[in-house]
Amino acid sequence: MKLSVLLAPLALISALVSGCGAPSGDNKNDPNKGAAKDDKTGAAKDTKKDEKPVVKKKDDKTKVAAKPVKKPGDDLDLDAGNKKIASLWNEMDAAKLLPIIEPWKDDDLAKVMLKMDPSKVSEVLGTMKPDRASRLSKALQKLASIKPPETT
Repeated sequence: MKLSVLLAPLALISALVSGCGAPSGDNKNDPNKGAAKDDKTGAAKDTKKDEKPVVKKKDDKTKVAAKPVKKPGDDLDLDAGNKKIASLWNEMDAAKLLPIIEPWKDDDLAKVMLKMDPSKVSEVLGTMKPDRASRLSKALQKLASIKPPETT
């Protein structure tokens, strides 16, 4: 009896090491089922490192048109906004208008001033520092000389 007590654990250990002690029947949850075995250890090989990544080739014949990307502000009518601001500024005193328009970029300001009454624009330009008034005058000249697109 003592001998069987000693031999039973040894038989179990040797069966597990040699692979004979695997449970019988289908074990669907076994990740190593059907996996290649390592020649030296008998353990499942990691076949993923041997696999080459699948590269999908782009079919040059098929071209899909990209949808235009809408940017914030694409649906704004800036010309209508410039006209509204111009009508407001036409009603203001030039001295009070000066601190409002000071932070504006010259190009943006010129687009609004182009929609204002010429007499008000000259009054505003007369109250500005000469270098800014000169830059704005040049910007107004460029905008005023743009030919409208031809309609057919």
